[in-house]
Amino acid sequence: MQTSLRKMGNSTGMIVPKAILDQLGLVCGAKVDLRVENGEVIARPARRGVREGWADDARRIGAVAPTDEERAWLDADLGADDVAPVPLEWLGEGA
Repeated sequence: MQTSLRKMGNSTGMIVPKAILDQLGLVCGAKVDLRVENGEVIARPARRGVREGWADDARRIGAVAPTDEERAWLDADLGADDVAPVPLEWLGEGA
């Protein structure tokens, strides 16, 4: 597959076809690592830091109201000998 280089401000950009982006799991704006190897340009999805994005994910998760089951776990005061709260319907008949 061929593409062309285009002037972008003081730089030069390469248009990457959607089929290639899809194969790499990339979207517009994604970061990539570039290097030259044996006269070829190699582009790979940039590796994220170990905890990169955790704060954003935590904010996104926290914006969703917990389910009743999650609320039971969050509200439980579990000591060393306590058991986790379990809805009675989980225990089945004879509970």
